[in-house]
Amino acid sequence: MMIERNTTTLSNKHKTMNLSLTKRSIHLGAATLFSLFIVWLMAVLTTTLASSLAAISDRKAKDDGIATGQAAASGILALRTNEPFGELHSERTRSWSLAATTQTTPPPATPTGTVTSVSAASYGLMGLASEGIAAGFGAGLATTTIGATTLPLPTEFARTTVKVKDSAGAERLAPLFSVSPTQVNYQIPVGTAAGEATVIITSGDGSVSTGVALIHAVAPSLFTANADGRGVAAAIALRVRADGSQQYESIAKFDPAQNKFVPLPLDLGSEGDRVFLILYGTGIRFRSSLSSVIATIGGAYAEVSFAGAQPDFVGIDQVNVLLPRSLAGRGEVGALLTVDAQMSNRVLINIK
Repeated sequence: MMIERNTTTLSNKHKTMNLSLTKRSIHLGAATLFSLFIVWLMAVLTTTLASSLAAISDRKAKDDGIATGQAAASGILALRTNEPFGELHSERTRSWSLAATTQTTPPPATPTGTVTSVSAASYGLMGLASEGIAAGFGAGLATTTIGATTLPLPTEFARTTVKVKDSAGAERLAPLFSVSPTQVNYQIPVGTAAGEATVIITSGDGSVSTGVALIHAVAPSLFTANADGRGVAAAIALRVRADGSQQYESIAKFDPAQNKFVPLPLDLGSEGDRVFLILYGTGIRFRSSLSSVIATIGGAYAEVSFAGAQPDFVGIDQVNVLLPRSLAGRGEVGALLTVDAQMSNRVLINIK
């Protein structure tokens, strides 16, 4: 049975679906969360809608399965690793200042170094994919630290730009999530061809850093709660009971002693319960088919009901996996995706 979501309009009228998911608002202090700054997983806000909206509205899934726009924010935003997943307070989602020193005449560009681009989810060197989120590391990449606060994402911050020249020779400016002297988070431009690409980062002082990135059709990588590509997944669970009621549940908690997020045991419940693990990643949306997305959890194959672009966040992909009841009592287990024979990083969950 196809499970779809509520679509909430600004007038609070709801569109009827075959089976609607329980609406769970994430309060944002009278602001609308609309994008994501990956690596530290910091949220950014739109100010233009602050007076009209106080919560994220659901949006219809682009494919069969469960897409959970509102709950997504709770699952993928591990901001400062000082709070468990749950309601997002306005202090945690505040806007970034765009104040920066400007120059009236930019200096001439002078090559100074190299840049290494990796997945912003796994930090792996296995390649990137068009529309995926990348993190570029180097020195002298920008003259200041600044993050996006508007959509569409800008292609220039304090005169810092990223250009991606693909294997077909097409050169495009990359949308930017954030820039800093040692790291630039950017989206691989739409339409970037597969093959070897050249990444060119020009800093505000004119210095240029270059590097090579291998672009694949898909390059699956999963976000983690501690934003390091390892450990507990940046994910949530959706429980669908036999009576049709539904509930989102956290799969991680913050451990002050370890100063990091750790897996929170997930109870698969009674025989009538179905529990979906909702994973967030990047580099997955251009999979050849849903059947080409294979999930294994604790070594057991798990049914994938949705794998595609997450509609509420730039560059984020979502994968919904039905947890097999055979996993009950297994404790901490690894979760792994294979998409068109490309393997993701391994993330952890805990099954009670």
